Amino acid sequence: MHLKTNNSLTYPTKSRSHPPAASGFWPCSTPRTPSADTWLPKKASRFMLLAEYGPGEGAVVEIGSFLGKSTCWLALGAKAAGREAITAVDYFKPMTFMATSEDPMDQAIAKAGSTLPFFKEHIRTFGVEDFVSPIVTDSRSAAEAWDGRQIRLLFIDGHHEYNSVKTDFSLWSPFVQQGGIIIFHDYCQSWPGVIQFYDEMMSSTDGYRELFTCHSMKVVAKS
Repeated sequence: MHLKTNNSLTYPTKSRSHPPAASGFWPCSTPRTPSADTWLPKKASRFMLLAEYGPGEGAVVEIGSFLGKSTCWLALGAKAAGREAITAVDYFKPMTFMATSEDPMDQAIAKAGSTLPFFKEHIRTFGVEDFVSPIVTDSRSAAEAWDGRQIRLLFIDGHHEYNSVKTDFSLWSPFVQQGGIIIFHDYCQSWPGVIQFYDEMMSSTDGYRELFTCHSMKVVAKS
């Protein structure tokens, strides 16, 4: 097993062992940075890339892909490690505010009537078309049609209202294997629904343990 070093830390490049405790962090060395115009901070994306080296064998599922920045990070990690392709679930519809936005990118998306062409352009730019399988539908429909494969990494980043987060978790978490990782995005004051659901879930069950927080992402493992 090859090792990389970062300051005083040593860690495997393709480790599939369990991640460190919440008090630590995962160092990372990233070959390139997806530049898709999305809302995922670079710091958080690096943790997502490293999450690709996490435990278990199984599917990697992203709920809510938007323009594909997080998808690119996940797929870059999967490709570098020779692991599973990413299943990206999104209905790829423009957000309502884009129709009246003065931002050129928002205008282009509104005119196209879909974010899918931009998503595909981004995954093509970063050479990960062969590691991304987009499912163009809503989260519930995708879950109901899921083939039963176990999931080792689930990234929940769909609608951020309380009921939506709860629904995504309820639909997809049963497929997550023991020791598998779930990432909740946008645990922040701007999205109180994410905070409310996450806090309620973590206080009402011992089925998950928090590994760490990175920016606005909460990362947990299924016990």
